[in-house]
Amino acid sequence: MILLGAQYYRPPTPTAPNWAGDIKAMKAAGLNTVQLWAVWGWIEPEPGRFVFDDYDRIVERAHKAGMKVVISTITDMQPFWIPRVYPHAHMVDETGLAVRGTPREECASAITPGHCTDHPEIRDASVRFMRELAAHYKDAPALAAWDSWNETRWCVCCEHWVCYCDASLRAFRTWLRGRYGSLDALGEAWGQRLVSWDDVMPAKNRSFLNPSLLDWLRWLMHRADEMAVWRRDAIKAGDPVHPVSAHSPSAVIQHRGMWEEAPFARGNDFDFASKFDSFGTSAFPAWYHSAAPPEQTGYNVTLETTRSVASPRPFLVSELQGGAFSQGFFYGRPVSAALQQYWTWSAYGRGAKGVIYWSWSDETWGVESGGYGIDGNDGMAADRKKGLRRTRALLDAHASELEAYQPDPATVGVVFDSDSVLIAVTNRERNSKAATAGVNACLCELERQRVPFDVLDGRSLTIPKAVRLLMLPATFTLKEQAAEEILAFVRRGGWVYCEAGTGVFRENGFFIERAEDRPLTSALGIGVARRRSSLEDAACTVPAGAWKGSRGMALQGALWSLGLTVPKDARVIAHDAAGDPMLVEVKAGKGRVIMSGTFPSHEHDEKPYKGFADLVASLVEASGASPRWRVTDTGGAGRLGARTGIAGAKRLFFVFNSGEATEIEILPGEACGASAREWITGGVVRKTAAGTFTLRIPGPGHRVLEWPRRG
Repeated sequence: MILLGAQYYRPPTPTAPNWAGDIKAMKAAGLNTVQLWAVWGWIEPEPGRFVFDDYDRIVERAHKAGMKVVISTITDMQPFWIPRVYPHAHMVDETGLAVRGTPREECASAITPGHCTDHPEIRDASVRFMRELAAHYKDAPALAAWDSWNETRWCVCCEHWVCYCDASLRAFRTWLRGRYGSLDALGEAWGQRLVSWDDVMPAKNRSFLNPSLLDWLRWLMHRADEMAVWRRDAIKAGDPVHPVSAHSPSAVIQHRGMWEEAPFARGNDFDFASKFDSFGTSAFPAWYHSAAPPEQTGYNVTLETTRSVASPRPFLVSELQGGAFSQGFFYGRPVSAALQQYWTWSAYGRGAKGVIYWSWSDETWGVESGGYGIDGNDGMAADRKKGLRRTRALLDAHASELEAYQPDPATVGVVFDSDSVLIAVTNRERNSKAATAGVNACLCELERQRVPFDVLDGRSLTIPKAVRLLMLPATFTLKEQAAEEILAFVRRGGWVYCEAGTGVFRENGFFIERAEDRPLTSALGIGVARRRSSLEDAACTVPAGAWKGSRGMALQGALWSLGLTVPKDARVIAHDAAGDPMLVEVKAGKGRVIMSGTFPSHEHDEKPYKGFADLVASLVEASGASPRWRVTDTGGAGRLGARTGIAGAKRLFFVFNSGEATEIEILPGEACGASAREWITGGVVRKTAAGTFTLRIPGPGHRVLEWPRRG
């Protein structure tokens, strides 16, 4: 079943008098799924007593209305009795202070962050709640699935990084034993003379590039992975039949941390997405935007990143903005049906098997009051419900195709390395932008150019067979395994783009001074004559024809620049103002590596510039990574995205437009019939004499074309 639902109940609202009318209205609007927040602190008001009566009534009403239910287990919102019963098990922050749980800004029915689950009794109580909940609803006819971890939260409302309690420190040391094997090996990696495991402590979060801090952050990722497993297992113990999912707050490339929350404290999606039957993300594309519709590139990148980490399992949009944003006294722009259905069909076109909106009604509690509801009071509720009914009819008509649909394999891979993010965060800037800006810039530019991509985990790199171009922006750490995988890829004929910082740090944060000791670049014979912090000379101009058909382009510098040295058979494509090689090409086997002596992608993140966009386009074309099926904006007014793939015996082509209404032309990448069926309008689009298909697409809007497969 393709899910189309909405979050409804977060206790104690909406209140009981609203339930019958709301569920009837949800069904009438075309939704087939109701999501409920099962808050631990609300359901278990005293130890061992579980109160399900309000949920029972809502689940039964949903069943009678012919709707399914997804239950989201909010285990991080603990009962008020936990501190009283287990006073010793509180979290401890990095300053040594006990952390006191508090009702949250958007839900006051429990406390968060609660006590530390590294204490066995707190974990056991959490597991007992989830197991009892699952057993209670496992036979409910309306139950569709479990969302076992909402936005992978566990330390919301902390004021400093956590947790440094005795139980957490014991768990950290146990993990270190497994990672290093001995105290001597740990001391060598950390640059410390250690004589007792009891002396092993993580550094505070201002200890810049300290090996113990880096390992503590990695342990937090490991800890989140363990939490994902015991949450899943607790639900499976109570209900071994229904699928179990989880969802992150955003794309993994955006897990940058905050002053009060360590980076990747919520885990690394690459680690635990495989632990679930499906995996999802939250997305609020009109967050804080109060004027014109924002560019949707970031939202689409979130979808593609979530698809990448979930693959080959299904991915979901577990929270999609339902109505106007509200935060405190700031109220966002209304959300139109056209924009919301653009978001929805962009998700389905990228392979999502479900969309759940947040939420059906406007929120009525705390700082989110008055916002987010599909049926909310921003003046567009009727418009949105009309759009939902149209989507419901399309989902019913094409359910089999959408369930079978898989997008074509991506031809470009972009490496995301969480260790590089940790290096950046623990540097003096206290900001991950040095490691994430370039990744985001590459992904957004590929999306703008409608080039399918996969986001790849740099820590255990495996390059899919369909990839022709691999991009490594700001990859500060690079394991030997990854370097070997990349070199094998190049020798087979692949192309690689990388930047100045590739592999310059060890995992423990130590800088690799000698270029010949760095993986990948040393194997290619690329060295460094000098390193400069000044960027005045780092810009360079790439001449037209650097690759077949490429145009001239001006590239910007960022962070730092290197004067590169290259082997005699390498090609220097561009020099900087000081005359040093700034963009070079080295061949290896059938492929080649293009390396920049600075970070051209970095500035493109916040202020996209033509030079880097042209570089991406040139590399995609020269490497053979251009998509076979293409769409062009012949009208010039749109802002297009596109994906295509196979659904059984059919080829589907999805086009999304967040700009103005425009004319588009589709160039098929394979033999196809003389006409295509268009789902949204119900019409037929016929092939032109030039072999293309032309049609008009509204803005914001979407179109879906279908051809029978040949051969």
